[in-house]
Amino acid sequence: MAKMTDRSNGHGSSPGRTHIATRPLAAMVYILLFGCSLFEPDRVLVVGELGDSFERSVSTPDTVAAGRTFEVAIATVGSRSCVSVASTEVTTDGLTATVTPFNYQRIKGGCDDVPWIHMHRTTLTFEVRGSARLIVRARPFGVEEVHSFERSIVVQ
Repeated sequence: MAKMTDRSNGHGSSPGRTHIATRPLAAMVYILLFGCSLFEPDRVLVVGELGDSFERSVSTPDTVAAGRTFEVAIATVGSRSCVSVASTEVTTDGLTATVTPFNYQRIKGGCDDVPWIHMHRTTLTFEVRGSARLIVRARPFGVEEVHSFERSIVVQ
C-alpha cells in the first residue's frame, strides 16, 4: 500500500504524521469488485431506426440547384434515456448520395419507455444537373436489419 507523509500543519495534520493514501486504495477495491464492468462498453453504435414511415422521417427538397448546398434531415427514434445521436455518414458518387444515421444505444441499466426523436442533419451538394438519388440506410421501425430507402431529387 502507498504511504504518504504529511509534513504540513494544514487541515489538522500534525508534522510527521503518516497516513494511508485512501484514493488509490478505493480505486483498487472498486476494480476488484467491479473490474470487468470498467472495460465493457455501456453503449454501442447502431444504425438509426426510422419512425413509422420513411417519407415522414426524411426531409429534403424535391428540387435543388446544381452546385448549391442543401440540407438533409433524418429523424430517428428511440428511448429518451438510452438512445443518442452519434454521427451521420455521407458518401457521394456523382448524382448518388448515401446517408447513414448512427446512434448510440445504451446496453446497461434501465431505459425509460418515453419515445424520442433524435435528429440527424447533414448537407449535400450535387454538382451536375439531372435526376439524383438519395439513399438512406437505416432500420425500419421495430426491425433490426438495415434497409436502403430511396428518394429522387431533381438537380437543375
